[in-house]
Amino acid sequence: MRKILFLLLLTIPILSIAKDKNKLSGNWREVQRWNPSNKKVAYQDTIHMEFLPGNEYVWQKSGSFIYRGSYKIENGALDIGRRYFTIVEMKKNRIVLQDQVGKYQLEPYTPTNQQGAPRAKEVWGPVTSINPMVGHWSKFKSTSDRTLQEVDYTRLLKVVKIFNQPEGNKLGDVFAARDGDQAPSWYVERYDPKTQTLYCNGKNRRQFKVLKCEDNELIMEENGITYFFRQFRR
Repeated sequence: MRKILFLLLLTIPILSIAKDKNKLSGNWREVQRWNPSNKKVAYQDTIHMEFLPGNEYVWQKSGSFIYRGSYKIENGALDIGRRYFTIVEMKKNRIVLQDQVGKYQLEPYTPTNQQGAPRAKEVWGPVTSINPMVGHWSKFKSTSDRTLQEVDYTRLLKVVKIFNQPEGNKLGDVFAARDGDQAPSWYVERYDPKTQTLYCNGKNRRQFKVLKCEDNELIMEENGITYFFRQFRR
């Protein structure tokens, strides 16, 4: 009996560590790179990554574009959509990733701008009316501030349409992932510019906080789930 209890106690921290390895957080910067032959190489396009709640990440190479998306850790690999890495090592102060191009060591860091001040958060202009939202918006990703035990595709959004002119009491349509192209589950009743809230009715009532509507990107949030939309040519 004592032997069994001892073995159970040993497994508790192991399970905890394994669970933690499915999540990353904070800012990481590349500090070393190797080529496929495992030789150290010089580089200037330093990789910077930031891991956010809801399995969202921000990726940038020095002097290049910033990319955002969702990541997952599975079977000893880090999948960020545009890149797929084998995890060679993952510790509190070091991550080593590898792909067909090479191997990369990253360490935590505190981002700063050229003046050495903390990096500024991205700021979006206020959405003072529904007019900038007019059009057909298709979701290209969504994130959550918590792990979802299951995804309800009858509520998870895929499309938002805002009309040029009201159709009766409707300002637009809101489609869930399972909705047909002509069968939206909700319609837009009104928009409150003071709170930047889109009020919807239909299967039930829903309220979406409009965080951004500029540069061909519409971002809305509801109960910790954030939706990212773009207008694609139709």
